[in-house]
Amino acid sequence: MALRAYLYGLFFLSLAFLVTVLIIILGVNPFHTDSVNLILFFVALFFMLTSFFSLLLFYVKVKFFKNTTLRAGLKTAFLQGFIISLLLSGILVFAALNILNLWTISLYFVILILIELILRVK
Repeated sequence: MALRAYLYGLFFLSLAFLVTVLIIILGVNPFHTDSVNLILFFVALFFMLTSFFSLLLFYVKVKFFKNTTLRAGLKTAFLQGFIISLLLSGILVFAALNILNLWTISLYFVILILIELILRVK
């Protein structure tokens, strides 16, 4: 599949999940909802952030680092976008569960950095 098809797919997924997140935010009261709607919100937010940050980081890699190949740039941008969206979504989940403090964020950040390093070696 061509690189352009991957980029268009990420763009349209980002838009679709952005619309989904906005519909959930505008249509659901978070204080009087069940856990299914909250899980749906966090999953849609995760996929929206992943596709958005993947596109953003790919653009930054292509614009500022001219010597990288486009496929390798997309692969690393997707991995880093995935890690960033895991971090942001995890912080929001911790806040929803009322277990958010500096120690949990620090430990979660270190775990995500270790996961990225493990995935980068393979």
